[in-house]
Amino acid sequence: MSYPTAYTVIGAHEASLAYLGRVYNMEEAMKVTDPVCRMEFRPEKAVTTLDHGGRTFYFCTEACRKQFEEEPEKYMRAKSD
Repeated sequence: MSYPTAYTVIGAHEASLAYLGRVYNMEEAMKVTDPVCRMEFRPEKAVTTLDHGGRTFYFCTEACRKQFEEEPEKYMRAKSD
């Protein structure tokens, strides 16, 4: 019977950490930002959305959506600054 060497165990551990790092980064990349309050969250956690100018905007509250609807250009400009 052979046992794994320390190198094998450490190598497997490092590989799993690298995988977890990629998963974490993917989750971060999947976040959206409310254009009004700049809060970041996952799209499925959005309270409401709005399609405007060919894009979908995600909002954490109805109040943020209403504020965006009043002055959409203001918030669209803020993102590109």
